[in-house]
Amino acid sequence: MVLGFDMKPISKRISKVILDMQNLGVQKVIVNEESLLVKEREMRQTFPTSDEDHLVGLERSVERLVGYLVEEDSSQVVSITGMGGLGKTTLARQVYNHETIKSHFLGGLAWVCVSQQFERKCVWQTILRQLIRPECDVSKMKEDELLEKIVRVFETQKALIVIDDIWREGDWDLIKDVFLPKKGEHPYVLLTSRNEEVGLHADRQCVNFKPECLTFEESWDLFQRIAFPIKDTAVDMKEIGKEMIKHCGGLPLAIKVLGALLGKKYALHEWKRIRENIKAPTVRASGSD
Repeated sequence: MVLGFDMKPISKRISKVILDMQNLGVQKVIVNEESLLVKEREMRQTFPTSDEDHLVGLERSVERLVGYLVEEDSSQVVSITGMGGLGKTTLARQVYNHETIKSHFLGGLAWVCVSQQFERKCVWQTILRQLIRPECDVSKMKEDELLEKIVRVFETQKALIVIDDIWREGDWDLIKDVFLPKKGEHPYVLLTSRNEEVGLHADRQCVNFKPECLTFEESWDLFQRIAFPIKDTAVDMKEIGKEMIKHCGGLPLAIKVLGALLGKKYALHEWKRIRENIKAPTVRASGSD
């Protein structure tokens, strides 16, 4: 799957949109390489469960990824790649919690967020803690013991490990030893990354999945769910909303941030003021499988 446009203009466009939003009072935003704060990168953690209520345009992508992971003779590594704000973690989370995945990988599932700053021992501890039943105390285990126990699980059981937000090929090299058992089953790995080379570095046969940006209709659906908590909304507000979401480039995170900001503004003049602060050419996206 490829995106039918250059991502760089959208990246710059969203950086400006988010900056405008921050200037208008939205302080905690995570979008792309240029707009992420270093401190947020270092502290970022993700989890396999979430209370996300606003999921739009994911169904087909989820089914395709589940298919890649459960089909016979499939690649051991599947990678979800794309710019920040595209919804990679959300998509991985839906796959991880899919009933087909749970019934297929009887050896267990594990989720670990690597991000930019991590320790190999902590990553291995997180994986082992989720795979061993009943749970054991991994806090005092040394790296060689963790390695031995994880490999033992992988050699005898079919497991899926999600590695969320891994940035560099060298990061994979630091943690890969547990994914290379000498016999039996090899674990399946689902990666999310902004760098598609990470997956190919882990496995030259890696399936690289690039989510598409939302269509205008999907963007509007998502925006309405967040920005219009009540059904009776002024027509003028809807028209302004439709105009503004065109500047989000189909990125779910940008749409959610904009919707959350406008959902707290109840006066038409406030919506008009925000619209005037988001001034740029419209970005149109088109993708194909």
